[in-house]
Amino acid sequence: MALQESRQRVIWLDLLRVVTTCFVPMAHLCSNVINQTPGVLSGDYLTLNFVNSMCRWVVPMFVMISGVFFLNKEKECDPKKIFKKNVVRMATAFIFWSLLYALQQNLLPAIGSHKEIPPFSKRAFLEDFITGEYHMWYLYMIALLYLVTPLIKVFTDNATKKQLETFMVLSFIFANVMPMIISIPFMKEIGFKDIYDDMTVGFISGYVGIYIGGQYMVRYPFRKKVRTLIYIMGIVGYLLMSGLNLWFAVENDEPTKKFLDVEHASNTMIAYAIFTFFQHVVSKYEFKEKAVKAIKWLSARSFGVYLCHVFVMRFFQYFGIQVIHFDPKIARIDLTHLSHIYFPPIIAIPVLTVLVIIGSLGISWVFSKIPVLKKYVV
Repeated sequence: MALQESRQRVIWLDLLRVVTTCFVPMAHLCSNVINQTPGVLSGDYLTLNFVNSMCRWVVPMFVMISGVFFLNKEKECDPKKIFKKNVVRMATAFIFWSLLYALQQNLLPAIGSHKEIPPFSKRAFLEDFITGEYHMWYLYMIALLYLVTPLIKVFTDNATKKQLETFMVLSFIFANVMPMIISIPFMKEIGFKDIYDDMTVGFISGYVGIYIGGQYMVRYPFRKKVRTLIYIMGIVGYLLMSGLNLWFAVENDEPTKKFLDVEHASNTMIAYAIFTFFQHVVSKYEFKEKAVKAIKWLSARSFGVYLCHVFVMRFFQYFGIQVIHFDPKIARIDLTHLSHIYFPPIIAIPVLTVLVIIGSLGISWVFSKIPVLKKYVV
């Protein structure tokens, strides 16, 4: 059955988008310092690996949520409308935020009484502008998905349940399982990566499978036994990701993020489990009118929060604040008269995450009050 446009059915997706957005800054706060920890068996690294592994499902989830709406069988899919409304918005948002981030990267990092301002490099600025900040690759990817959505929808509208399942399984194997396997050094040594490169089929690689997966989930809701299996898969995915990452770190005696890549199978497994929980558990909760309004307001700000949260993170970094310490030596302003302060990550991660979310919400809300920015950049 297709997604019903009732309040209760949609609100759980809005809430899922809000929750997913909250995990984005948490993931980046952890990733930025995980390689700075004192040792692979230190409390800091174990905590960061544990928490970071909990956050890597966010990109697959955003794609699944998009698939729910864009691939809805009952919704008309006009290529011109998608291009003008969605693709253009991704392009304008990228240009606007990439310009700001490129300026910040090339001008603001050196500001401070104890820092020398390096000469401005046009080449470095242009490279930063074209590639975007590290989280903005998502705009390239989702814009491309939007462009091919009319073609994908021809398939999803006419495919049988079995055909959709076959596509999703093949995509999961080639787009998620295989990349995780070739991350294991032994597999590269025996030539498995070369075999995988020869077998790659473009249409089932990337995020198309998880895009279709979001629509499949609402069209054919899982039975209770299958839901239990999906939950188990989600737990296994998390243990697999955090365990492999820790194993590789211990083997090489250095902190790593090797097995935390968003396209790995473990993240897809976790995303399906969380989606299933919201679809079958959270959707049954009767939200009060005030809660509905709050969730919808937060959901409307989520894109802006995603785009600007790195700015807020950098604000704290300018003052030497990260999730493992306050370090005056890395501050962009002169704070060398202050002492280094250690922060237990288990406490600092949620506290700093909340502060970054609040700051990002503020920026997103202010921008949403300006019509042209609301329409094109947040």
